[in-house]
Amino acid sequence: MKKVFYYLFSVLCAVSVQTAQAQSFSPTLKVTGSRSVTDPGIINGIVFDGNIELNDYFSVGPTIGFEMSKFQDDRFRNHDNLRFQKELILPLSVNAKYYFQPSKKVSPFIYGQTGYTFCLCKDFSLWKEDKYVKDIIDEFGLNAAVGAGIDIALKHGSLQLSLDWNLQKIKECGPNDNDFTSESLIGISVGYKWGNRKYNKTK
Repeated sequence: MKKVFYYLFSVLCAVSVQTAQAQSFSPTLKVTGSRSVTDPGIINGIVFDGNIELNDYFSVGPTIGFEMSKFQDDRFRNHDNLRFQKELILPLSVNAKYYFQPSKKVSPFIYGQTGYTFCLCKDFSLWKEDKYVKDIIDEFGLNAAVGAGIDIALKHGSLQLSLDWNLQKIKECGPNDNDFTSESLIGISVGYKWGNRKYNKTK
């Protein structure tokens, strides 16, 4: 765990060094929703991107989220035996975005990010029946995401819509589950970005 903290701290420090050379700081606040394609589960939440614009096309920055995960134990096929687990999680990442047409009102963009997800509360659980007392997920780990979307320039700021693919490492509970496995999730994001692009600056 200490290595993870050192890793995140080093990356965030490296990003901060670029701030003085950046044109502007344009944060984004977005609502995200993802559904797992690996197991029955969803992750929804609010995510803050700290975009440091290195030029009109490219930005980098830290990402922090406050999310809720809900996974179902798919080992129980009988509906009466369904077991759920809800957790509050905190993903910390570093992101990079590239805008293809920053001078246009509507600019396509792509992005990528990677980091680590921490569990804030494992007791935020919803059990269908009280007899299920064991967690499904024991620990979260590394996360990564890539996405593509459009940035629509507004009078102030811009609206961002994207389709995302997320990879989340988890460690399941169980006598034979000692290693991390990967959860693949497909989701959408809707966000508002502060700061004007070149399109707005020339009007």
